[in-house]
Amino acid sequence: MARESVVDETGTSVVTERPAIRPASEVAQEDTTATDNPRHRKSGWNPQWLDMPQFKSWLYLTKHGMFCRMCRQHKPTAKKGPAQRTFIEVGALVFRKDYLERHIASEPHKQSIEKQISLASGYSVVQAFEPNIIVEHEAIIGGFKCLYWLVKNEIAHHTNYPKLLSLAELLGCDYFKKLKVDQKNNYRSHRIIDEMLEILAMVIEEPLLKDIKSSQAISLEIDETTDVSVNRQLDIHIRYLDKEGRVFNQFLDMVSVYDGKADTIVAAVKDAIQKKELPVDRLYGIGTDGAAVMTGKVNGVAKQLADSFPKLVSVACAAHRLALACKDSSNEVKYMGTFRDHLQDLHLYFHNSANRTAKLKSVASVLGISDLKIKAVKDVRWLSQHLAIQNLQKNLPAADVLPHLARLSKVFQKTDVNFLHIKEQVPITITVLKGIMEASDTPPTGSFLSRFYQDLDDPDVLGSFSITHEEERSRRGCKEQGRREEMWTRFLRDVLQPYITSLISNLESRFVNLHILGAFSVLGPQAPTLDDTVNIAHLQTLTRKFLPGQDATVVQEWMSFKGHVLLGAFKDKSQGAIMEKLASEFDEWADIYPCLSQLAAVALVIPV
Repeated sequence: MARESVVDETGTSVVTERPAIRPASEVAQEDTTATDNPRHRKSGWNPQWLDMPQFKSWLYLTKHGMFCRMCRQHKPTAKKGPAQRTFIEVGALVFRKDYLERHIASEPHKQSIEKQISLASGYSVVQAFEPNIIVEHEAIIGGFKCLYWLVKNEIAHHTNYPKLLSLAELLGCDYFKKLKVDQKNNYRSHRIIDEMLEILAMVIEEPLLKDIKSSQAISLEIDETTDVSVNRQLDIHIRYLDKEGRVFNQFLDMVSVYDGKADTIVAAVKDAIQKKELPVDRLYGIGTDGAAVMTGKVNGVAKQLADSFPKLVSVACAAHRLALACKDSSNEVKYMGTFRDHLQDLHLYFHNSANRTAKLKSVASVLGISDLKIKAVKDVRWLSQHLAIQNLQKNLPAADVLPHLARLSKVFQKTDVNFLHIKEQVPITITVLKGIMEASDTPPTGSFLSRFYQDLDDPDVLGSFSITHEEERSRRGCKEQGRREEMWTRFLRDVLQPYITSLISNLESRFVNLHILGAFSVLGPQAPTLDDTVNIAHLQTLTRKFLPGQDATVVQEWMSFKGHVLLGAFKDKSQGAIMEKLASEFDEWADIYPCLSQLAAVALVIPV
């Protein structure tokens, strides 16, 4: 006989004696009724146990020992003790009645009985699960919800996720305690949080990629940025259509790049396209910030991508281009650079002092001026110079020039962009600027410069202060003096004309591909009222780029379609509404006019 210590399902160690090498089948055949010593405790398998009410519903014997039928069926959760539990994963080799009774009283067996009763009562399998299993499931789902809330609100998740769970427990969400398996495993480590984020990303990304791949047309928007560790990143967004023709703009990927060269960016974009399995045959647009590395004509990012994807149209941010055009023009005229520096110095003078800001508010109150604020000047913040001088409006050329550029910027910033406006507004703005530049020897009537001189001569306005340009020049130590007309002529020659000339040149050089974007106006509500020659020219421009070889079909569709715009279903609708209805797969228009529907889809996704 060999003494053996066996750990049962409750974790209790039981010391017993059994033959060291005898298998369970032999033990089962042993006669357990015969013994010479009546005080000796009987051992070995007793077939009568299978007839006892407390054992017969679950106990059975194999050559590997005794097993519990119910525990093996329902596999109750192991909360403590060994992983290989007797009666469940391994057979019990302690053939004693009290050992069987101990299993009946164990927690795993009670759980299995409850599940079996639930199944017998007609409940579903899910309802048969023990309540604490459901609680653990709710705790995990709740943890994902907490993490999603942190990420959605751009709150640091690594540091705040454990705190948020602790707060939830404090507010009565006791099921979060189920996440604390033990001291080391509590679903709060950085590794677990990162894994949960990956799972969330896959769950969110899967349906989005499905919609993107089914879109009639897609386009990309890319921009460089740096993270908190000053590592260079490439931010990639995508524009696509749903089945109803509505446009969606979604984040696609954030790619690390080791430098900002065009070749590196192009490789990163192509890698993202391949990884996400995007339909490159439906890639029609690429939006950038207008930087030289993005828009270079020889080896820029847009040029290289257009070589790989011939239907691609490169569009740089129009508002950003306007701001850069103003910046470049100011840099070429020293006076305008000084003017910009003065604006920024004036902003800092008040911004850095609460006392000065309070005095400015008091002066504004006395003068009856509401919301007088000196705004900062940002070269890439969509013509912030116009906002900075709105409340000043002094004798500076930008006061007359910037309102027209700001108006142009607002055209490009509209959500529902009219392509006809894009094509026409830039040339119109250039014409207005030329008109200002070609002013006579006196400031243009109605301009800020003209009104400033009138205020100097008006005793009820600035005239009472006796401000003259001669006094100002004397104060600065300049001996040369002259009449106001002479000063204006020199100002026109040295400042205004060079500034506007440079501004016009920058506008013309920065706004290209307007012929393609403007051609989409053929899908607008004004197109049918124009001459057919103009519309056919627009259609030919679009078909050469996006639908080669289908010129005749597109023109035929257009001749039929324009009647619906004038008198039919598209009457009195905006260009965006017309294109959305054309691109919708749920309307009959996509079947009637397939080529125009495709052009409408392309126009909707191109970033302008």
